Amino acid sequence: MRTKLGLAVLIGLQMSGVSFAAQVAGVVSAIRGTAEVHRPPAAGWATVTKGAFLYEGDKLKVGPKSVCGVTLLTGVEIRLNAGAVFEVPAREAGERGGWQRVKLNKGGAWARWLGASGKKFEMRTPTATIGVRGTEWSVEADEGQTEVVCYSGSVEVGNAYGAVLLKPGEKTSAGAGGAPAQPEKLPEDKKRSPDWTNEVKGRGTLKVIVSVASAKVGEAVGMTIEARKSDGKLATGGEGAPKEIELKGDGLEVSGDAGATWGATARAALTAGAAKAAVRRATPGSGQVMISAEGYPATALGLSVSGKGEPKSRLLKVKVKGPDGTEEELQLRYKKE
Repeated sequence: MRTKLGLAVLIGLQMSGVSFAAQVAGVVSAIRGTAEVHRPPAAGWATVTKGAFLYEGDKLKVGPKSVCGVTLLTGVEIRLNAGAVFEVPAREAGERGGWQRVKLNKGGAWARWLGASGKKFEMRTPTATIGVRGTEWSVEADEGQTEVVCYSGSVEVGNAYGAVLLKPGEKTSAGAGGAPAQPEKLPEDKKRSPDWTNEVKGRGTLKVIVSVASAKVGEAVGMTIEARKSDGKLATGGEGAPKEIELKGDGLEVSGDAGATWGATARAALTAGAAKAAVRRATPGSGQVMISAEGYPATALGLSVSGKGEPKSRLLKVKVKGPDGTEEELQLRYKKE
């Protein structure tokens, strides 16, 4: 029986030997201006572009007059304002697929859930820890102060001195030497997302539907990629509708023509707002594929393949006795056509 899983941008996938690659944290989904990444053990910073993978341990720095979008494997979309310094620390012992912890060392960030609620997500700043469950919020942080605003859902803001729970339309602040302030109601003109977040908003989202019965080494995993407008409808034509999907594999081969050709990159044509593609891996291990379309935030799918595929032949050994009682062994090899 085949199973279909809808991935609204990035949602955890784990079935029959298939799971997200642990070292991949997400993808740079959009950039307006410039941004740089620091990836240990490298000493310096390197320019980053849309569609670049982010790994655990990476730091991301947004340039002046710039905005950068990031989508994490846990299904969280984050938009970072000019001057922000953002970090995805390596996971601590015991942390698994449903949990992700990030740091905002300074600057402004806006975030929301894109995937299933109930997963754990935590953002740390120099003066506070922000825990969320299926919500939309924004943060401004520096060494001495953190300000948090909740637009939907709920947000817990805490530190060593105490914690408060924010509801929609509330804000709080936390300094270095005290507990977060009690929630305060926002003025009506502040109950919407900051204007700078619209710089990398995009025309909609890319939804990935993966059909998997079992993932074996060398076996193609098919997927359907849908371009969905901001209203949730398929981008079937007209202004702003993309014509093709771009795929880039890292540790995976990709195909945009139903498996006819394979390579590190591929393009798949969109028909009525959807495209067909496939990924595979020749050896046990993990990899990821970046998926993007013009005007739409890029997304990524991580895949880990373990175990062996179906053997190409089988050997059957049979012992028989001849008329004189002599025992002989026959070897019969069955070859898979």
